[in-house]
Amino acid sequence: MILTRITLGLFIFCVASVPVVLGQYEVDRPEMFLLERKNASFSTSSEYKHFVSSWAGGDINSSFITNTFFTEFLYKRSFIDADLIDDQLDRAGPSNRLGSCIQGGLYGFLQTAKGKWEAGITYKDFYSGNFSKDAFTLVFKGNASYAGSSASLEPLSILGLTTQNIFIGYRKSIGKAATAEIGCRFGVSRASNILKVKMEQGALFTEQNGAYLELSGDIQAFYSNASSKAGLGAFTDLYFQTKWKKWNISAEIRDIGFIRSGQLTSYNESGTFRYEGIAVDNIFGEEGFKLTGITIDTILQNFGIQPKIENKLILMPSTFHLGGSKDFGKKWTSFFGVKMIAAPGYMPKLYTRWAYYFSKSLAIQPGLSFGGFGNLDVELGVAKSFADKYFISTQLFWIEYLVAPSITSGQGMSVALSMRW
Repeated sequence: MILTRITLGLFIFCVASVPVVLGQYEVDRPEMFLLERKNASFSTSSEYKHFVSSWAGGDINSSFITNTFFTEFLYKRSFIDADLIDDQLDRAGPSNRLGSCIQGGLYGFLQTAKGKWEAGITYKDFYSGNFSKDAFTLVFKGNASYAGSSASLEPLSILGLTTQNIFIGYRKSIGKAATAEIGCRFGVSRASNILKVKMEQGALFTEQNGAYLELSGDIQAFYSNASSKAGLGAFTDLYFQTKWKKWNISAEIRDIGFIRSGQLTSYNESGTFRYEGIAVDNIFGEEGFKLTGITIDTILQNFGIQPKIENKLILMPSTFHLGGSKDFGKKWTSFFGVKMIAAPGYMPKLYTRWAYYFSKSLAIQPGLSFGGFGNLDVELGVAKSFADKYFISTQLFWIEYLVAPSITSGQGMSVALSMRW
């Protein structure tokens, strides 16, 4: 049993513990969610001066872990049998992605003669990572099959960050015909949980008879513990929107900022380390996930690696988003975009969606996306308004989970409740 097994096991446990709850899935500006279901541009409408919205949500996705695996592990907390593990390994590649996010918040908007003010409070629990096929094998099957050989631990990169945020922002129309808009937000963050692990080079050698293990590579890891001080930081968001022919084009950068946290447990070592001790069996037993008292600290200390208590400055995982929309008559609106999050395991995500309006107050929005933490994903959005003042909207990321769970990855759901006047 090694650092990778404990660390990756904890990571998968934390990520897979994300419930499929209410939230805004794949919408960079959740308060604009209902806007995208209206042919008329909400951001330039003169029908209202105030807008408030509450939203919350969760999603989980992977480049290779199936929805069947998530179901057994997340909902049933059941024993993961060898056949199901082998199915995941058959889908795994040299580098594999896994990520999840729970988020929610309150948002308010006020339009004045000089511009548009906005403010909000948000919560975000974010995990992401990429890891090798051998690392996944070690977590779920142990190291017996590597007797007399080495398991590759590279790449291994994990980020976990839980933040509570408050922000204030301003948006203003520009240009002769006021066809463009710029915006900026400033906010402060409090981080209650921090985890970061990185091994650019790493391997685990198991002696033929299991007498010892040798861990070699560059080990960089730090995480918060019970004695750690809550991290504090600041961030900014930048936003631009304009009209080009019949298209609405928008560009956005979010969470450009940092977190500084104190009293973190930190490891930073390079070399080869030997561990001679008792073997640890599979951490998954009949009752589900178990660690039987084993921690990252005890494993590393058995390898002769000692921790330090340090203060750390952490860059927040920024989001870069370019998107656009176009109306096709009164019944259809198309959306397209590309999104990138500066986090381990995330690849540029391309998406397209088409909204169909049954009436002025009811619309559905099917969509396809490729990338992110997953591969090809299917979504379905629904929006309903009441008296053109109250709105409810939801985005469903369940179709693959319901139709073909054994060959698809990813699930989630979102909802927003809003009012304008």
